[in-house]
Amino acid sequence: MDKRGQVTIFIIIAVLIIAGVALFFVFRPNLSEKEETVTKDYAPLYSYLQDCLEQSLIEVIYINSMQGGYYIPQGDFIIYTDEDVYFDSPIPYYLINNKLIIPSEKELENQLASGIRVEFISCIEFAASEYNLTYNPEEIIVNPDIIKERIIIELDSSININEGENSIRLKNLTVEKESNYFEYYNFAKYLTENQKLDTENICISCLVKESEAKNYTISLSSVASNEEYILINKLNNKKDDIIFSFAYNFKR
Repeated sequence: MDKRGQVTIFIIIAVLIIAGVALFFVFRPNLSEKEETVTKDYAPLYSYLQDCLEQSLIEVIYINSMQGGYYIPQGDFIIYTDEDVYFDSPIPYYLINNKLIIPSEKELENQLASGIRVEFISCIEFAASEYNLTYNPEEIIVNPDIIKERIIIELDSSININEGENSIRLKNLTVEKESNYFEYYNFAKYLTENQKLDTENICISCLVKESEAKNYTISLSSVASNEEYILINKLNNKKDDIIFSFAYNFKR
């Protein structure tokens, strides 16, 4: 190819590049306007889903506290009818004789994730028809992070808004809430580990004094039979409406 041919090709490429850049800037306002319109149109939906996630977190903290850190009861537990809340709740055994069965911190987070996922899906079903939403429940991923007195939830929603042949994927959601949930768990764990040191004797007054020293109130209920003695513990610190429940089972 001679030099004249090469120059011609370079000129054509340069013209195409300039034309492409020009078209980008010509249509850029329209693209920005489109994105802004989408955000504005679906602002109520984003707000609703954000509220859904926050309310789901609040409900699951309450449920899991009543059930010793579990949304779905694991292992051995006792069904207890609480006169204060008028429903039966499964309360897990943290101690059976001298065997500790306390959930780990990781299990605590997993149970939060399981509960929030269930509650959030129930919540978004109300908006599905109005906004023509589609989602795959299996692709809704909840990532909880418990940091002292805060719980942070990140949710990969995989929710799509369908507009004719087009589909808009909604961004992920994040909520954060101050909560003493983890402190309750740690104190229940502390009491249980102390009780394990002497399973031959149950010191009710010791549990009460230990709780009062940490500004907790503890409600104790017992179930006795010839085969076993069950002690149900319910903690509250009067700063919130959390009731953290766990039980001991002493086989005779």
